[in-house]
Amino acid sequence: MHSPRLMAEGLGLDDHAAFARLVQASDSDSMLRVNHYPPRPEPGQVATGFGEHTDPQIVSVLRSNATSGLEICLRDGTWAAVPADDAASFFVNAGDALQALTNGRVRSVRHRVMVSSARPRVSVVFFAGPPLRERLAPLPGLVDREGGRRRYRDFTWREYKTSAFRTKLAENRLGYFETTAAATS
Repeated sequence: MHSPRLMAEGLGLDDHAAFARLVQASDSDSMLRVNHYPPRPEPGQVATGFGEHTDPQIVSVLRSNATSGLEICLRDGTWAAVPADDAASFFVNAGDALQALTNGRVRSVRHRVMVSSARPRVSVVFFAGPPLRERLAPLPGLVDREGGRRRYRDFTWREYKTSAFRTKLAENRLGYFETTAAATS
């Protein structure tokens, strides 16, 4: 998997294996998931297939059966449909763990799935997660660029998951791990 190395390089990190090490560990918490969404109930109707959320992991790599339904939330709060793609394309989401590791420089993507097609939607998603014991913290090379200001405190992946399971899907699950400096900026 070259994408973690490319992300580290693109962020200007000296340690190009900063992310790869986390997802390639033998005890990583990565998983593959298959989702099936039925066709829309009636012509012209739209239903929620999976409510708005951010993915918790470092990155998520998604491939669907060229059926519409995936939407992302733009900065102004409006929702934009991701066009269905007939080519063998993948959609890559930054997750909450990546947002914390990059000190907020890379933001996790709020998204949802709306059932709006006359045909069923099937998606296969690879969630690249770190080991449960892994301590996550903003990477020093990225904190230094912000004058040493950390937006997130250290936490383990297990702590994050435990906290996230106590919240509702649409809540800001990283909020619990923000520092006081992040909350006031």
